[in-house]
Amino acid sequence: MPNTTVQLRTNNGRFVCAEGGGGQPLVANRNAALEWESFVLIDLHGGTLLDGHQVALQAVNGQFVCAEGGGGREVVPNRDAIGPWETFTLHKVNGTGAVVDGDAIALQANNGQHVCAEGGGGGPVVANRDLIGPWETFLISVLPPRHVRIEVESVHCADTEDVLGADELYLVGAAASRTNVTGKPILTRPISINNGQTRSFPVDQRVMFDGEVDVATTISVGLRAYDEDANRDWSNYGSMITKMGDDLANGLKELKPVGVVAGTVLKLGIGAAGLIMMSRKRAKEKGLTKTIIPIGYAERTNFKGGENLVDVTKSGHEICGKKALAAAGLGIKDIASFHPYDDFIIAIMLQFEAFGFCKPGEGVQFIRDHDFSYNGDLPLNTGGGQISAGQAACSSHNLVEAVRQLQGEGGKRQVKDTKNALVTGIGWINYGRNWGSSAALVLVPE
Repeated sequence: MPNTTVQLRTNNGRFVCAEGGGGQPLVANRNAALEWESFVLIDLHGGTLLDGHQVALQAVNGQFVCAEGGGGREVVPNRDAIGPWETFTLHKVNGTGAVVDGDAIALQANNGQHVCAEGGGGGPVVANRDLIGPWETFLISVLPPRHVRIEVESVHCADTEDVLGADELYLVGAAASRTNVTGKPILTRPISINNGQTRSFPVDQRVMFDGEVDVATTISVGLRAYDEDANRDWSNYGSMITKMGDDLANGLKELKPVGVVAGTVLKLGIGAAGLIMMSRKRAKEKGLTKTIIPIGYAERTNFKGGENLVDVTKSGHEICGKKALAAAGLGIKDIASFHPYDDFIIAIMLQFEAFGFCKPGEGVQFIRDHDFSYNGDLPLNTGGGQISAGQAACSSHNLVEAVRQLQGEGGKRQVKDTKNALVTGIGWINYGRNWGSSAALVLVPE
């Protein structure tokens, strides 16, 4: 049997689970099987999987299942390579010969003891039994591979910084996984695009991946866009673009999930970050604990858009800020850290005034009177904000940083007070007036 994805079901019908996708002791307490309950089974003999073959199991995070001490202790998917402790002898419980989907099996560790789901399921998984009984018997489900095709179909231009309102866009991307999906860099031909337009990519340049994939395989996709800035035609830089795609693919393959939950930052080696949202119910089902919850949100679009003469220092944050804070049951003085959208320095000062940190016209003095460092009286964009990294490169930087701080993962810049965070957003600018879209979000740790 080639490497394939399997799921293991215990005597009481529960599925074996690698908590967090791997790195923690196995448990057998899941009523349904998803990513964490799926493992790549590697037949070390190759060919048809038979009774008595030595096998290894790989969790979704790419690490191998280990019987600590070679057996007699807990079973943990936390090893990067296959050795004696990560090798198990697979026994077909009812008969001999080929092992197929639906068979009852047992797994024997290096010291000769068998893997056991304590209580028949619902508790920890250990490798400390001398004989095979109901608790040491698992039903194996073999999941057939599925055909996956990933295409980049089109791009939409919400806004362009070009004075003439037009850009030539080049897209660089790659798809990869930590198991059996090889990264494939792509480079599209230039596409001329303007504000509000949607353009399709050439058919021969859309495919990022096309092939058979095990059901539990996670394919990560990364994309970067470039335009004609500095008169550089990126299509003429083939070797450099290929290297970018290779670096992107390698970074994706090294991605080690730290949890899949609202507010979890995926630490990609090439410097990317993202947030994945889900319901509390879903997070609880996955056994996740470091969740970040939005408790107040409001936005205002086209603020005073119908007026001919407006004060450009005013924005919709004056309205949505009050609504978001009211929904959260907080006052502005209750905010522990502030993470404003900061594409321009003056935008920070204007938001201080709009949210009520200070009165209109007192923003400059407010800035002089306060310490905005991570250990100051009002921590401000502790990750450096867009000003430090570039708006196009990190438009969601302030949101990601707020989540990181509330999870206590700020490192050397970790704030002391993590009871809440206020995040803001800004969108598009009309001529002769302030930004047209304002948003405010209050976050708290669960």
